[in-house]
Amino acid sequence: MDTKRLCELTSAVDSLQLKPLVDLTSRALARIIEGKPLRRYVRFFICLMILLRKRS
Repeated sequence: MDTKRLCELTSAVDSLQLKPLVDLTSRALARIIEGKPLRRYVRFFICLMILLRKRS
C-alpha cells in the first residue's frame, strides 16, 4: 500500500475510533519513516497534515 493511502486509512480508522486498527496503521506508518533522513520526516508529516485537514 502506498503512503498516501495508508495515511488516508489511518485517518479514517481514527475518525471511526477503531483503536486496534489505528495502532496497526500507525505502526505501519512508523515502519515506513523509520531510518529516513529528517528532511523526509518533515515532508511526510506535512503531507499527512494536509490529508487530515482535507478530511475535516
